[in-house]
Amino acid sequence: MIYPTASDILRCVERNLAAISDDDTPRTAIKSTLATSRHLLRHVDLRLSIEKPILLDDIDKASELLGKVATYLASQGGESSALAHSVRAVIEEAPQLLSKAPEEMDNIVHRAKALREQIYVSLAHLQKLPADAQATKAYGEIRDLIRAYMRYQIEQEARLIDPAFAGKGPRR
Repeated sequence: MIYPTASDILRCVERNLAAISDDDTPRTAIKSTLATSRHLLRHVDLRLSIEKPILLDDIDKASELLGKVATYLASQGGESSALAHSVRAVIEEAPQLLSKAPEEMDNIVHRAKALREQIYVSLAHLQKLPADAQATKAYGEIRDLIRAYMRYQIEQEARLIDPAFAGKGPRR
């Protein structure tokens, strides 16, 4: 769910190590690539241990948020009601996806991505509502909930970054 994926990072490390294996590679380039590779390998190791629980928690929080978003959208009528129906459909898809193979990381990633995408679609829709709708208390509350979720999401992703990179020396 978090980009680049752990597999993307490992492929990048492999390409970079291959690129510096030439006898003509300057020593500074070798040292720089090795330092960056160490950081990235620590990051992948950390992700392997905590990314799954982070995403499962994210699925719960995003589903809860989207339930509230759907209720708000349904109250607005018109196009908002149609979007509310789509939001509810994405929420209801969760148990089916995860029950097929709950341990499969691909299913977890797919589910988290679908929910996040629905949050972004809903936010874009909310931002296009008329000014009088945006001036309501209910609108402000739903936007505050979305902001809180996005803040939470960034904080969780930081758990995958900070321990692998902070205080470990320069990356390049």
